[in-house]
Amino acid sequence: MNKRLTWAYVGLACLLLAPNLVHGVRESHDIKFHLMLFLSWRDAVELGTLYPRWLPDQLHGLGSPALLIYPPMASAFFVLIDFLTLHALAPGRVLGLGALLLSIASAVTFYPWARQHISPRLALIVALFYATAPYHLNLDLYERGAMAEYTAFVWIPLIFLGIRTTLQKGGVRGAALLAIGISALFLSHLLTAMLIAPLAFAYALICLCKELPANLRIQRFVLVTVTTILSVGLTAFYLLPAMLLLPEANSGGLARDVATTNIWLVLQTLSDRFWIKLLLLACAYLVFFLYLSAQTWRNWRQQRVLGAATTLALMWIVSGILCFALMSGFFPFIFHRPSPFAQIQFVFRLLTVMEFSLISLFVCCVAGAQQEDSRACLLKMGAIVLLLMSAAQWVDIAGRFHNMPIVAPPFQNNEQVKWRLSPIEYFPAGTKLGKSVQETFKPFEQYAIANQPAFIVSDKGKLVEASRKGARFMVHSITTEPTLVMIQQFYFPGWKAVDEHGREITVFRDVTSRLTSYVAPAGEQTIVIERVPTKQEHWGNIISLVALALLIIQFSFLIRRRAVRYPT
Repeated sequence: MNKRLTWAYVGLACLLLAPNLVHGVRESHDIKFHLMLFLSWRDAVELGTLYPRWLPDQLHGLGSPALLIYPPMASAFFVLIDFLTLHALAPGRVLGLGALLLSIASAVTFYPWARQHISPRLALIVALFYATAPYHLNLDLYERGAMAEYTAFVWIPLIFLGIRTTLQKGGVRGAALLAIGISALFLSHLLTAMLIAPLAFAYALICLCKELPANLRIQRFVLVTVTTILSVGLTAFYLLPAMLLLPEANSGGLARDVATTNIWLVLQTLSDRFWIKLLLLACAYLVFFLYLSAQTWRNWRQQRVLGAATTLALMWIVSGILCFALMSGFFPFIFHRPSPFAQIQFVFRLLTVMEFSLISLFVCCVAGAQQEDSRACLLKMGAIVLLLMSAAQWVDIAGRFHNMPIVAPPFQNNEQVKWRLSPIEYFPAGTKLGKSVQETFKPFEQYAIANQPAFIVSDKGKLVEASRKGARFMVHSITTEPTLVMIQQFYFPGWKAVDEHGREITVFRDVTSRLTSYVAPAGEQTIVIERVPTKQEHWGNIISLVALALLIIQFSFLIRRRAVRYPT
């Protein structure tokens, strides 16, 4: 691989990533939500809470379980960047810098995955293409602003590298890579983890059968299985409460009919540029899959042996073509309940799998090409793909950013961001959905803009004093009979109220307002009400600690076994 060509593509990749650093993040479908999560987490840290689950400032101060249900990795990363830059950057620039670092991290994790099969220079170019691939960069970042899914790209190569290294060597390095990859992916984006899991399982089986002697297969399979289970257990502090408490939020807002996102339906609405891009990209990827399939067939005819490289190439081919078929409306039962894939919301998420499979297939084809002319043909085709894709991407990026000012992104002053109006799925369960987040929030606005942090609607009592600090309220009231008191927060499991004598008072959701409420007994009393960890959060923390302890024990055993086997 020519050194000048390598550095030319490094410069091209930097050009594609430049808007992240120059402009910061800009208006896109999901970016307001991620900006609000970052702002709320940053504010919580300033108040002394390192991992906020309930966000009391969201929804105009009525509170939201967004970070209890949504994976925390991306938001935590942005808060860390803000801390390391001494809060000197505007929020949009923090997210822009974070996106740039995530792009670089994607290349860093893909490089050793590709380096197993091809030369360092070619592995570098392929890794940069993975970091700047069209769905990854233009659609997922610039078009959608899907920061959690964008973070997930970092961990996918690490999982496959960890699987192969663990199976081949059985040491702590592979197990550690696998554990980091799996746990980080679960904490980044659950839907991507769900889509990658079948492919990772098939990859593990092929490596197990084709690259290992029979006497090691059971032992290494157990090692990978145990590491995978413990890695998922490591995320229980987030995963368990997110899964068990999701019905308490407005989970109906997450429901999508996956069949309605069939990419060919774009032909009925050609005015939707986003869908046109998805359709063109999926079709382009299919063409490359078919070309590489022909190359795989040619290599097999020359070798007449279905070795590990050829088998893996077939797996990548099947994966990519199956993804295209699913996006085109074939096998719709896969997305119907009770299938877990009914939760993926949008079928175009499969482009994540398709993109990774295509790049990995190219790597396998180059590695498996025995004839020099076949290898040269593959490299030429790869160069053409890079040029075509990069040119199309740059035209798209230039069209998006050329009229945008470098400073003061206007959406940061948007009403939705200022009020931190979370998406409708984070409203209280049973909320009537409007056409927009603002319209959905309208019936609750009266409680959000009220001057006092607590409410008594009955004439049988009055508030003497009410104060609030984050998610902690102190309410001093006088009532002539048991009276309903509501506080300025939506109800969600975890609220606890005690009086001045330490007696616990039942907390519940008011049916009409959806606010956190309790019945104040007759007389004068001071009630302190605050949100405390639920039993789901408690058990999630315990499971994570146990999984961490078991992983440490496992790694210690692997290190000790290697030390005994290879004494110094």
